[in-house]
Amino acid sequence: SHTLHRRAAAPLSSVFVVSLVLPAPAGVYQLVMYFGLAQAAAAGPAHDLLQRFVGGGAAFRNARFKLFPLVSEGPWIVRKAIGSRPALLGRALKQRFSASACGEGGARLPLFHVVADCNSSPAAGRAVALAKSYARSLVVDLAFAVEPQAEAELPERLLGAVRLHHLSLDEVPFFDPARASPAESRRAPSDEGAHLVE
Repeated sequence: SHTLHRRAAAPLSSVFVVSLVLPAPAGVYQLVMYFGLAQAAAAGPAHDLLQRFVGGGAAFRNARFKLFPLVSEGPWIVRKAIGSRPALLGRALKQRFSASACGEGGARLPLFHVVADCNSSPAAGRAVALAKSYARSLVVDLAFAVEPQAEAELPERLLGAVRLHHLSLDEVPFFDPARASPAESRRAPSDEGAHLVE
């Protein structure tokens, strides 16, 4: 994420990171998504809500962090299992939250990190396991937002979105925190290690 501000088309106000922890044959997969939030969007009700989310407690965050899933290409059975209905992840999954900074020198930006553990829900685990078995044939879109729950918090605005295109999970490298530097170790979801997809 320390290079995100240099690659962005417009100046950034902060960086938002979402990590999905998924079951793997050894350890876990960790899908890490980085979103740069533009300075031009750092105003209005959606921005104010985001600031409340970043500064809020776990109960508020779990009640507001929302996923928009869509299987754009893939077998019907996966489309049915994943669905396309927006979901508040904190209702079903264990989530962890942390705030820090990223970048170098005077270019450091606030960074907020959400880790959602898909292993913490049997239903989510089954859906993820099914999707993994068809990963090479899938195109999956994921978008994230902080859900407004009052008229004054509208309109809803996406934090970011990604497209996962025919992933080959066999080629994902394994990250071993026991052999990592202190800076690299902060990327791992647990002490058991992870296959990192960034």
